Amino acid sequence: MLGCVQLLPMGAMAIRMAAAPSMVTPWADIVTGEKALRLTDASAAKTVLTVCGGGTLCTPMAEGGVGFMSHASYVLDDDGCPAFPLPDSQASVNLRNAVSKDGTSPASFFVHGTASTTLLGHVESFDVTSLSEFTRKQALERSGLTDEALMSAAWHRVVPERVYFADPVRGSESWVAASDFTEATANPLAGANAELIRRLAARPADLLRVGAAFADVSVAVEELEPDS
Repeated sequence: MLGCVQLLPMGAMAIRMAAAPSMVTPWADIVTGEKALRLTDASAAKTVLTVCGGGTLCTPMAEGGVGFMSHASYVLDDDGCPAFPLPDSQASVNLRNAVSKDGTSPASFFVHGTASTTLLGHVESFDVTSLSEFTRKQALERSGLTDEALMSAAWHRVVPERVYFADPVRGSESWVAASDFTEATANPLAGANAELIRRLAARPADLLRVGAAFADVSVAVEELEPDS
């Protein structure tokens, strides 16, 4: 049996550890190296679109050679495709000029947080009445439009044919098949990460207890008065 006492630099608490770890934790998020389980690139690409609410639509100019970029506040449909009312009249003209026989127009859509996702595909008309009540409220908040203006606007969605994902933190980038992107599931906690980190940082004693439970270590945490 091992025993030790550790004093944190802040002098706010003492931790008494009464047992050595007896097992290797199976939790993927605290396993390092090659054994660590991470999101697939398809799931990570969809996660970027899930946590963001604005992207850049690039439509082809009739003159050719360059693309015209427009900001679009979007929501995701059931397939994870960004849907939005098109705010820029020039972009609308570009899409009409480039429309093909099937009624769609080529375009790309770029979204970035820390990582970035680029959808290369086509734009097609979208029925805004198909949005759920929750997603419609999201669209109201993100677009700044009234409910009447939102429902009467001409909506479009980008349907990817190829997806490009880049993560500068991990130093990785890859092409993702459109079918893999459509079927992928985004990280459900991604949108709450910042709040989770804030709450954990505000309660270090509880964080130590949870960490000890993961590592199968018996820990007694005593709250101490901060040094004056």
